[in-house]
Amino acid sequence: MALFPQDEYLKWLKDGVELSRSFFEHISHALNPMRPWMRRYDGTKFRADTIAGLTVAGVLIPQSMAQALLVGVPPVYGLYGVLVGSSIAALWGSSPLVITAPVAVISLLTLTSLVPLATPNTPEYIALAVILALMVGLLQFLAGGFRLGFLARLIPSSVLIGFTVAAGIIIAAMQVPTLLGFSVHQDPLMYATLEQIVANIFSLHPLTALIGVAALILMIVARRTMPGIPMGLIILGASIPLSMALGVESFGVHTIGAVPAGLPAFFLPELTLSGALSLFGSALTIAVIGFMSTYGIGTSLARTNGGHLSANQELIGQGSANIATSIAGGFPVAGSFSASAANVVAGGRTPMVSIVLSVATLLTLTFFTKFLSYLPSAILAAVVIGSVIQLVKFGEFSKAFYISRTDGFIAGMTFVVALIVKPDTAVIFGIVVSLILFINRIMWARVDELCIDTERNIFQPCTADTDAVRLHGVLIARPNMSLVYANAEHIIEQIHWLLRTRERTGERIEHVVLSFASVNYIDLTGAEAFVDFLNDMRRRHITVHAITLKSHEKTVLEHACRDCEMPSIFASIVEMRKALASSVQTK
Repeated sequence: MALFPQDEYLKWLKDGVELSRSFFEHISHALNPMRPWMRRYDGTKFRADTIAGLTVAGVLIPQSMAQALLVGVPPVYGLYGVLVGSSIAALWGSSPLVITAPVAVISLLTLTSLVPLATPNTPEYIALAVILALMVGLLQFLAGGFRLGFLARLIPSSVLIGFTVAAGIIIAAMQVPTLLGFSVHQDPLMYATLEQIVANIFSLHPLTALIGVAALILMIVARRTMPGIPMGLIILGASIPLSMALGVESFGVHTIGAVPAGLPAFFLPELTLSGALSLFGSALTIAVIGFMSTYGIGTSLARTNGGHLSANQELIGQGSANIATSIAGGFPVAGSFSASAANVVAGGRTPMVSIVLSVATLLTLTFFTKFLSYLPSAILAAVVIGSVIQLVKFGEFSKAFYISRTDGFIAGMTFVVALIVKPDTAVIFGIVVSLILFINRIMWARVDELCIDTERNIFQPCTADTDAVRLHGVLIARPNMSLVYANAEHIIEQIHWLLRTRERTGERIEHVVLSFASVNYIDLTGAEAFVDFLNDMRRRHITVHAITLKSHEKTVLEHACRDCEMPSIFASIVEMRKALASSVQTK
């Protein structure tokens, strides 16, 4: 006998070829940036996109430099991310409205990932940041290529709520030393860094604090009174000539220093096995959170402005952007909510906005870096704090608690853990707790005893305040979850408990009707438990019936019940009452 039958071998080979062809066709289509928007492009759209691109540049140029300061690398590395990341993501992504750039949450995760491995602003630290961007890009690109966008659903919204609010507070707090003119040692544990900030708060530099606080107040007031004005760029543009004219460095105000002019030195980062292993967990966390935030922004914009997003295409776009950013020497990037919102408000509608943004960044790197060196670091700290304040929305906690106590609890726990330890640890913690609680809900599935509203012929749970009635001699039970290996035994035990409860009153139960309205899946263990229950009821001379049993679940039970008698299946309550009329009395 042949080890591999020829027909099975040929089928296996054919399936493999078709799978490979499907994969490569998907990649080939995904890597084609020639979108339909380019075929219908005209001068009117170009003018609108140019205005939007310059407006977004006014928002992003100071913000990207500020994010680099947060990461712990020279400000110019933030511009490298905008220079290449924004255009690549726009061309290869699925959303024409999302602007990709360095963002606060991803910058924070980058910082907390690298601080335990190297000292910020050192060549080793910068090299690790570049490698991290490469790994994030590769993970996102491969996930998109293998169509794994659905895996992002493993992170519940409650975890993101707690993480985002905590991240906003942490980022703002970590910029306080730069804003006020004192320094602290960056600790991988957030509470340790916050303790240092509190201990050193009174060692601030008065002039630096005055500059930083004034800039922050201006940004906050302008956002509320003039939301369309790029106040960050205005403050940046005004502070540079003032800094040059007054010579603020001589008064002890720290500036960002020399900024290299021109294009970055493009190179492929050297990725070693040891480096990959040390950064893999952080890269995976950043890849998932970066994609989810980007996809969430794109979905929100598409809902109000039209369009359709592809999760897998967006993964490829974000992955390509991060790979390109690493080659340019930058750190991980993702979709920016503030820049994307500015794009929509300014009238941008196509990826050309990001191309204009890249050109504006290139012009800044070529002609204006000399002036940027006079920019006080406190101004960039104010830009960071002004942008992340929008992330701190405590109302999201009450919303989560109102909808689901479990989700509210998860959001709160994620928030607390993020403040105490590393934010990426908080995300993992939140996911694990969510999965445990989800599994717990499945394992301890509830079974309700149902009564009948005889006037409307509907089921209602049997409670003290209901007008619905029990059928004498009939137990109607409804599991509120699918019947699977994790809960099958518990569900059957609850049905037995309901039987014993009715029989303790002296009532003789002759029929058990199981409602499968909430049962959308039955696995092997669940089917076997059901068959055992049928056999047990037969020994006790109790007839089992089913109602609202779906076709697929019926087929599963029929296969499992080959050596037993399948229960009668009712299509409606009316049919059930007619069939049981001879033995049914209301009580």
